[in-house]
Amino acid sequence: MAPKADVQVLIVGGGIAGLTLANICKKIGLSYKVFERTAEVTPVGAGISLAPNALRLLDQLGFMDIIRKEGQPLRKIQVYRNTTRWSLLDFEWLEPTYGYSMYSMPRHSMHRALYHRVDPEHVILGAEVVGIEDEPNSPTVKIRLADGREFSGEVLVGADGIRSIVRRLLADKQGLAGVNTIRFTGRTHMTGISYPLEHLGPNDLGVATWVFYDDCILTSWPCTENRQWFVGVKPSEAKTTTRSTWKGATKEMINESYGHRFHPFGKNHTGACQAIEDVGELANLLHTYFAGQSGDPQVLQDLLQEFRKSREPRARNLVYYSSIFAQVHTGRLPYGLGPLARRIAFTYAPVWCWKWACNPLYGYQPRVHALDLLSR
Repeated sequence: MAPKADVQVLIVGGGIAGLTLANICKKIGLSYKVFERTAEVTPVGAGISLAPNALRLLDQLGFMDIIRKEGQPLRKIQVYRNTTRWSLLDFEWLEPTYGYSMYSMPRHSMHRALYHRVDPEHVILGAEVVGIEDEPNSPTVKIRLADGREFSGEVLVGADGIRSIVRRLLADKQGLAGVNTIRFTGRTHMTGISYPLEHLGPNDLGVATWVFYDDCILTSWPCTENRQWFVGVKPSEAKTTTRSTWKGATKEMINESYGHRFHPFGKNHTGACQAIEDVGELANLLHTYFAGQSGDPQVLQDLLQEFRKSREPRARNLVYYSSIFAQVHTGRLPYGLGPLARRIAFTYAPVWCWKWACNPLYGYQPRVHALDLLSR
């Protein structure tokens, strides 16, 4: 008889995705453990934008009160070309259209909220995964940590980001050559969150800004109390680089750009929202599998294939969408049409065009069906 697994779900990675999945497991009654490589939960990253496609699930989990308290809903975007204001775009239609606005907030606020809702004894910090045992016909999978400890589960979820050790270890096990999927985009950036800007008033809350300079783009998301989550992007002078082209930037330079001439906004930062989408769809699969109580690895394999087939088209569409948006945003389209297309999009496009453009992102709002049943 095969040994019983320690838990049903092993989650490698204690970031936004991993802790969201842990919260779902807790709610729907699945046993779980989260393994986070860092020794303590500390602020990582600057800001996070939470859009309707992720907020539906977070609302199911009961996080909207925190998001409304800690986050700032987007109302408008003002667009500049150098020092000339092109337009003021209205985005207050988001909530009436999709049920939710777009909120920006310090990333650590959302991360901390997710962490405090899970059971502390099920989150293991300082847990560096160095090995995976996954036999095709075995009902369990086992992970080994750097300190020698081992844990088994019925399902292993890699939620450990772009440099996933889970993906790397499984690829090595299959004899696949290691491939670096991280690509240099030709641009470098700096990011951070400002203190409350005293020269801004109540009418500036929720107003975002895009500034298209000749040699760079500065954007910022509006946060609570007129704080700004800012992002500066500029082309790198080298084809590949290991150092920031913003290395010489000073506090005074940042304050000059953001504290006096301009205030708020950013682009469609969708990474966290896509991770939450993945987690929601995966949670539906896990609930189906464990509710069936078959314990058959082939049943799980079939469900995972369904998950892959359902998510791949969405991922491809979003990659295409992001590519087109980035080309318009940076004014780089074929045949030199980029500057003109950008000017038309950000100066003359009516609201219905923005609604049409945003629908592929926000019209899709996955939810966990088991959570719906619990709320009845």
